[in-house]
Amino acid sequence: MLLGVLGCANMKAPTGGPLDKDSPRIESSVPDSGFVGVARIDSLVFTFSEPMNRQSVEDEFQMTPPVRFRAKEWRELTWILRLEAPLDTSTTYVAHFGRNTKDRRDNTLETSVSIPFSTGDVLDAGSVEGKVIGSRFRAQGLEVYAWPWADGAPDTTDSYYPPTPIRLGETSAEGEFRIAHLPAELPLRLCAFFDRDGDGRFQPFPDRWACTEEPIVLTDSTMTQSAVEIFLVEDEEPGTLAGTVADSSCLSRDPRATLRAVRAERDSLLEWLLGEWDARERGRGTMTSRDSVRIESQLSTLDSREIEAGQDSALCARPIRVELTAADSVVSEVAGPDYKFTEVLPGIYRLRAFRDLDEDGEVDDGEPTGAFPYAVEVAPLREIDDLTIELGRTLRVSRPGPDVQADPTDPDSPEIIGDPTGPGSRETIGDPTDPDSREAIGDPTDPGSPETIGDAADSDSLGVSAAPPAEDSP
Repeated sequence: MLLGVLGCANMKAPTGGPLDKDSPRIESSVPDSGFVGVARIDSLVFTFSEPMNRQSVEDEFQMTPPVRFRAKEWRELTWILRLEAPLDTSTTYVAHFGRNTKDRRDNTLETSVSIPFSTGDVLDAGSVEGKVIGSRFRAQGLEVYAWPWADGAPDTTDSYYPPTPIRLGETSAEGEFRIAHLPAELPLRLCAFFDRDGDGRFQPFPDRWACTEEPIVLTDSTMTQSAVEIFLVEDEEPGTLAGTVADSSCLSRDPRATLRAVRAERDSLLEWLLGEWDARERGRGTMTSRDSVRIESQLSTLDSREIEAGQDSALCARPIRVELTAADSVVSEVAGPDYKFTEVLPGIYRLRAFRDLDEDGEVDDGEPTGAFPYAVEVAPLREIDDLTIELGRTLRVSRPGPDVQADPTDPDSPEIIGDPTGPGSRETIGDPTDPDSREAIGDPTDPGSPETIGDAADSDSLGVSAAPPAEDSP
């Protein structure tokens, strides 16, 4: 019997079911959300989905524009607020419950809740969407206030509870916000409140305001403004500059495409010449000395085009350097054409670029240079990413770098391709004045030319078709 009693004494009481982790909800309100034409009423009523932490409800509640209440009371899940005076006519009101509104188990709302209604025929339809951007300060869970621009920026020298805004919003975990039901044609200032200790009171040292830099004005034709940025920063936080360098000489012409086209045209011409060779071998060649001169001219033109394209290709392959300067001193340097300067302290800067032909890292005479035409102001945490620097066209340097190709004035240039004036060129094609040229083609005046094709006046020419028969030949 004693054992049975002891056994019963060790038994635990039922836990009462699983722990409540569901967020509370606002089930209904009077007036209802979105209702217009609200007549004379003496109370606002909000009913919740479960028992609430009543103090948190009262702390997180705001009416915009502000409304005075003569009494507040709870009836189980319902909160009743009795008006001290009638609501203004033709006015849009918004009842706002912050994200930290809690139930009795400290579960918060999934997100802040706004309940709009109007004593007029329509609701204010304006809205602003944007993001609070911060690095050293967290940007999530902040209240965003919308005030008339004419009221001025909030005071940062004294301690106080922020004045009631026209409308109130709240940032998400990513710092994004949306404030709806804003009036049209009223210049607005949006300010994010970084409340370090969460007491709702601004204190100069730990807390911070961050506001839009220009007024926001919604119009009947543009009632939504998006991509508004509010920067929550320290004064010395660095920013970013980025952009691209454009070389007009390289953009207007495509050296690689020109080289491909020239080589394709030469291959086609040489293929035709081989066909003439075969035809001559069979006694059916039709090439004349005039054709030979014309072909030589074409090959010479192709050589010149190839030389120029080779020079352009070598020039455009040279590296581009971009310099960030302040007070004529280089602050930082990066490679182009696409460039990005990070960790740039706030201040006024200039940007300049050059194509480093000799790759010595310095600007030299004859190198293409350019500069962004205006000074650029870097503000804390800002990123400016559309700065284009135009390089000017300058004369080529007189002495090429180690990989520069096709200098038409230097017969010893190691990589000259197709220079018709250089008898020592390794790949010269069609030089009619040099019988020793290894691949000269079609010199109609030199019977000893090794591969001459189509000299109609010399039947012994190695590659000449027979002269056309006389008119009286059978």
